[in-house]
Amino acid sequence: EWINKTFNKPSEVIKAQVENDYIRFQGVSKNEYCYHNLVTMCSDIKYEIEVSVKDGKYKFDVLDLQKGDKDKYGIVNWGDVKFKKSWMYFKGNGEVRKMYADTMPKIANYFNVLNQSLYDYIYSQNEAAKKNDW
Repeated sequence: EWINKTFNKPSEVIKAQVENDYIRFQGVSKNEYCYHNLVTMCSDIKYEIEVSVKDGKYKFDVLDLQKGDKDKYGIVNWGDVKFKKSWMYFKGNGEVRKMYADTMPKIANYFNVLNQSLYDYIYSQNEAAKKNDW
């Protein structure tokens, strides 16, 4: 229900679902992947999330993350984003490269806000239902 109310085309967003077990969906967000190299450059992100349910709890997992770069013809080419132990994002000593210092927190914040939206929907709906004898 939350996906139906959050995304424009829910039937295209939902990739897999098993009732009372999990639902997997895909989304795109504009200009979430940004880095600074003299100027700020931003790309769209495409992600796949799985929400699993068990024992009255849910787990929100980001399964896949890609960034989209447009070529000279305006066609978006998607490429994997791999933050773990990547020389691109980290110096040899493990420190985050300056140009990507804001990249990871921005993307993490996006997913935290999305997860909070799901959490608020689940628990607000339950409270509203109880108040209205539903």
